[in-house]
Amino acid sequence: MFKHGKKDVQKTLFDQDQSFPEYVMDMLKKSWADDFYRLIFSQINEERFSVLYSDKISRPNKPVNLLVSLLILKLEHSLSDEELIGSVYFDYRYQYALGLDANASDDRLCVNTLSNFRCRLVEYELQTGESLFQ
Repeated sequence: MFKHGKKDVQKTLFDQDQSFPEYVMDMLKKSWADDFYRLIFSQINEERFSVLYSDKISRPNKPVNLLVSLLILKLEHSLSDEELIGSVYFDYRYQYALGLDANASDDRLCVNTLSNFRCRLVEYELQTGESLFQ
């Protein structure tokens, strides 16, 4: 079952970055993470990926904008799947770039989630000749 991801993430009083000193927040805003969030993550057209999912009522997918962003970050930073997942859990810049709340249990990721999404993309392209990334 296809489910849209969050486009704009509203910060709460309990978000990790709320406790950061102002100069650290300035560094974060000047880092690649802020540009990635604004220019890539929030601009991903998830609807085009809905063809990968069933119309039947079932467990919803992980947000497509999150999965596509993970694949982009993996390539951009030359990471293995395991290194990428580790970076998401341990590096706040990745969490910020992906609009993740470090305390939210529904944002949990594993290597298989990424592998399964990549397989769906490849299978779709082999069947239709259309790359959803183009």
